[in-house]
Amino acid sequence: AATTATTTTTTTSASKKRGGGGVGKADFSGADTQAAHADVKATPDSWALFGYDAERKGVVVPLATGAGRTDALRDAMAAHTGDVLYAFMHLVYGAERRSKYVFVTYVPDAL
Repeated sequence: AATTATTTTTTTSASKKRGGGGVGKADFSGADTQAAHADVKATPDSWALFGYDAERKGVVVPLATGAGRTDALRDAMAAHTGDVLYAFMHLVYGAERRSKYVFVTYVPDAL
């Protein structure tokens, strides 16, 4: 069966040059970040892309969310090639419809 991919892009200050997390912990505690994560967990074959907020050091915000497999996520990541990115995916496989969760960390070669 063909998979239809849809993407919703959220424009925030994160779409500017990221401040980055530097050394230390990334802060995933924001309400919008938690909501995007919860939506992915609740929706099979979905994903969320996260990056650093340019105005708040270390704070991670959602950049885009979508339905579909890796092609849709890869397209969303292509718009942010110079940034450190995090992605969370919910994939479903097999006749038993087993859920698998994937967390991706992307660090560009330039960093």
